[in-house]
Amino acid sequence: MFVHTADLHIGSFSGKPLSDASIKAFEEVTSHVLESGSRYLVVSGDFFERPRFENYSVVSRVARALRDLRDRGVKVVCVPGSHDTSVRGNDMVHLLREAGLIHLPTHEESREGLVLNPLELGDYVFYGIPGLRNGLEAKFLSEGRVIFRGLESVAKPVILLAHTAVKFYGYDPSDYSYRYGRVFLSGDGWLRELPDRVKYVALGHIHYPVPLLDEVKVRAAYPGAVVGRDRSDLYETYTLKRNGRMRRFLEVDVGGEAPVVRSVWRDFGVDVVYERLALGDMKELVNYVRSLAKDMRGVFKVLLIDVTNVKPDKLGQLIYEANRLDQELREDGSTLMLKPELVSGSGTLQIDTSLRGEVLELIERSIVEEATKKLGSTLTPDKLLKLIELLSRRKPEGVNEDEFYESLYKEIMELLEGMFGEWG
Repeated sequence: MFVHTADLHIGSFSGKPLSDASIKAFEEVTSHVLESGSRYLVVSGDFFERPRFENYSVVSRVARALRDLRDRGVKVVCVPGSHDTSVRGNDMVHLLREAGLIHLPTHEESREGLVLNPLELGDYVFYGIPGLRNGLEAKFLSEGRVIFRGLESVAKPVILLAHTAVKFYGYDPSDYSYRYGRVFLSGDGWLRELPDRVKYVALGHIHYPVPLLDEVKVRAAYPGAVVGRDRSDLYETYTLKRNGRMRRFLEVDVGGEAPVVRSVWRDFGVDVVYERLALGDMKELVNYVRSLAKDMRGVFKVLLIDVTNVKPDKLGQLIYEANRLDQELREDGSTLMLKPELVSGSGTLQIDTSLRGEVLELIERSIVEEATKKLGSTLTPDKLLKLIELLSRRKPEGVNEDEFYESLYKEIMELLEGMFGEWG
């Protein structure tokens, strides 16, 4: 039996009271591993929110938890996700491997396809499909160009870690959230074409738990994110709670003819409330949100507030009052995420803001959204805003100049390729 988790995104929600939630959730998972007597922890990508960390405290806590697992005989097997890897491979997951705290199955890209190298650890042999640029790993899977090196000589059960977006057994992640609409592989063909020796596919990348069952016999599963990394993840947490569910990780038993996958449901101390409120009296709105926060329980309290009917002349006052309330709620460990719905002459605009010094960003987004509507462009406002952000990005102190600009160039080119693809 082993424990399967994914999409920890440690380091997300930086600067918010919620920033400690992901590392605490990881510590909760590792405590369960030790208490359950499992000898393996499988992490299917996006261990971290960013490839490198400047927060020594977070890195220290991760290393301490991993060292405790290692010293108790638990092997931690990971595959890099799209958030984990840097251009030159100078990232946290590879550093942890070099420190002997985790194991990473290796791979190579060749003309033949994606070549996976075996990693034998005790009872199992592991292979890993990392999250590649532009979802290239899904293309390899769909074309049947994933090669398992040395598989013919493997006698032990094979576990495949795969950080990718797929449909399987009739489960479609986009049924649960619109943002999973870009699922690269549909149907079960990719799963049936995997070698029979692959007992279980430990999936990662989709943050919603799929399949959403307590116990099931399946060959593949997404555990989902333990906390997530953005407002959409937190809204999913709210909807799960509303439907009597929580976040989870998985216990997987591959000893029988078909793997038995059991959900371990946990709230990880995160309590989320969501309200959609029409803007009327500003003071009443602020007091109502304040009362919501007082009634909440949990170590990490999150308020997702959509405010409708916001006239342009009221936006500045709303942001000002929200900033004041945000500062007040932070002292109690609450995170406020407000999304105003701005009423303009051309319709309504939803403005997502973290409420801390983002007034210029609000104005910028409003202008871009209005421009794309009037021009009838097929480009999304998010892509235009991303391009603006990339072109104005400055090199942080202490970061290697060549590496920074190489990474920046890569991001800009990938974004432009996507834009030109849409224009074509």
